[in-house]
Amino acid sequence: MKTLYLREINRFSKVYVQTIFVPVITTLIFLAIFTLAIGALRSDINGIPFIQFLAPGLIMMAILQNSFANTSSSIMGAKMQGNIIDTLMPPLTPGETIFAYIIGGATRGIAVGIAVTFAMFFFAHIEIKNIYLILFHTLSASSMMASIGFIGGIWAEKNEQNAVITGFIVTPLTFLSGTFYSIDKLPELLQLFALFNPFFYYVFNIINKTIFNTNHFWNFFISCNFQTPNIQKTKNNIASHISAFYYYTYYIYNLILSY
Repeated sequence: MKTLYLREINRFSKVYVQTIFVPVITTLIFLAIFTLAIGALRSDINGIPFIQFLAPGLIMMAILQNSFANTSSSIMGAKMQGNIIDTLMPPLTPGETIFAYIIGGATRGIAVGIAVTFAMFFFAHIEIKNIYLILFHTLSASSMMASIGFIGGIWAEKNEQNAVITGFIVTPLTFLSGTFYSIDKLPELLQLFALFNPFFYYVFNIINKTIFNTNHFWNFFISCNFQTPNIQKTKNNIASHISAFYYYTYYIYNLILSY
């Protein structure tokens, strides 16, 4: 299992320009576009400058996308090149194989997140309020996306099918996760839709733990902490149940998958 994990690390670290530096540049381009184009015209979000609100969400978006890309591309590459047998032949249990792939993908996502964070320090003020919850949400988000990438890599028989998952599921959900806006600006129906987006909770937990100091117990599970009238009406009745459901389902899913 250790060897498989190290192989995944070596696979993306050998092409670090493509796997680490390119996501950093892409994220900084997003930050520059939104800051230069609408930053001066955009009012503060709950008293927070727009660029400071935007930075943590962009970091989480990079983590989500790269964790997914690592596992899905690894399995698809092995299938296309015909060397997937090298992964299947060693005496590893299914749980050990899955764990090595998921941790490998999570490692790339976290590495990208760290690199993006250091780059963001030059352009935005990022203040960490709760490092432990940031680590928890970062690890769980990267592991979740690596798991989805693992499933996508197994299901897809060609690169076009893998691109369908990326283009129709991963990319739309990450862009509609509240990275670029606060959902209190949306109509109530779209606010409710956003609460069913699992990526929304990871993005807003990172925002809350870097910008806002929310230490209440339920805020460990609830990401939607902006006290606006529209969201407050649905927060206690819906958001707490949905967010807790996603977290618990994620861990139960990994437990079942290991068998």
